[in-house]
Amino acid sequence: LWKLKASNTQIHYEVIAELPYPEPIDVNLVRMKIKKGKVARGKGKLLYEPAYYKSLLSTYLRLDVDLGKDYTQWKAAHKHFASNTTDTESLITQLNQDVVENIFSFICSQNNHITRISMLVEKLCSNFGEKICDYEGREIFAFPTLEALNKEEDIENKLRELGFGYRAKFIQASAREIMEKGGLKWLQEIQNMKYPDAHNELTKLTGIGPKVADCICLM
Repeated sequence: LWKLKASNTQIHYEVIAELPYPEPIDVNLVRMKIKKGKVARGKGKLLYEPAYYKSLLSTYLRLDVDLGKDYTQWKAAHKHFASNTTDTESLITQLNQDVVENIFSFICSQNNHITRISMLVEKLCSNFGEKICDYEGREIFAFPTLEALNKEEDIENKLRELGFGYRAKFIQASAREIMEKGGLKWLQEIQNMKYPDAHNELTKLTGIGPKVADCICLM
């Protein structure tokens, strides 16, 4: 759990609570994006040394990406960007999102609006994710692992009761299929593929069509 505050030149952050780097480390690198940090010395609340958190935040927000260069390419590729006269570049952030969260959040997004998508993602976390902490009167949970989404046979029914509708079938089936293909190792292979190949593999999962696969590839 992080608190972020941005100024004109810096991003200030505070880590409120965290879970240990997931094991096994080698395959979970595909979710965490960076290597496990050095264990913090002393009696502070943080589990790892400060450089780990700076790297984690920089990677997640893609602070090393030249967004201006990307935006120039977008303007050349699509009239929407070329005709936009607002300072859109300052409003766009390209996230380097956890691949598991990425896939299942976009399954939730089908025929949905942002408020309800956020609600469904929150329900995935609170019902299947590991608790991180209590904060300001709320329980905070991590996004569930593939294993958690495969733990019970009746996850689809539970998701339907929680209001996921037809997406419940897609979530349970896709989680099972990813595990059968190799789990996080398979997702790591997807990330190393060229776009057409990755897109093709993603559309083989239940409930993921061309549009959702494009969204997943973009993130």
